[in-house]
Amino acid sequence: MIRISEKTFCNRCRCKTNHSVLENDGIALEYIQKHSATNICTHFIVKCDGCDTISFLREVKYINNDNEQKVIYQLHPDPLQRMDDLELPKLTNIPNTVSYILTEVYVAYIQQMYLLCSIGLRITVEAICDEKAINGKNLADKIDNLRASSIISDSQSNILQKIRMIGNRAAHEISALDQELLREGIQIINNILYSIFEIEKIKFE
Repeated sequence: MIRISEKTFCNRCRCKTNHSVLENDGIALEYIQKHSATNICTHFIVKCDGCDTISFLREVKYINNDNEQKVIYQLHPDPLQRMDDLELPKLTNIPNTVSYILTEVYVAYIQQMYLLCSIGLRITVEAICDEKAINGKNLADKIDNLRASSIISDSQSNILQKIRMIGNRAAHEISALDQELLREGIQIINNILYSIFEIEKIKFE
């Protein structure tokens, strides 16, 4: 039985696991589509080596002009795409601009547009600074000034700086985070939005 070279996320195991291609009379259950000389897509029927869950797996190979190969795996059904526990937060006091950008980040994530999602997280940070009227010569300075104004903590400032760098890499190096790290980034942004815009509105009577 052929094992997929890269671990992929298993919905039942809730983590990345090894998957093996199922066979019929010793023949791998796969279908190859060659869209071009530089784009080859292969569909497999696979089984998780940990829990035996059967899924469909799509393998896409991209080959650049230097004959370097990049392989992307996509499992169906995609457990992260379903967004079971990653819903738009019920934040009633965040500004409309921030809310609009955050919604687009979610849409990009659901549609698996991870470059746009990575850039969108950075734009969300920029929008937070603008809404709080924080100035600076660049976003790094604005984040430092958010912290200096006691709007965010030191740890939150460090996280926002990392999100800023993620967005920069996505925009300038065409490099996006994988699904799980983007998922964590979205959840972190949600928590920071809550601490900035929601806590101050809570009334203890």
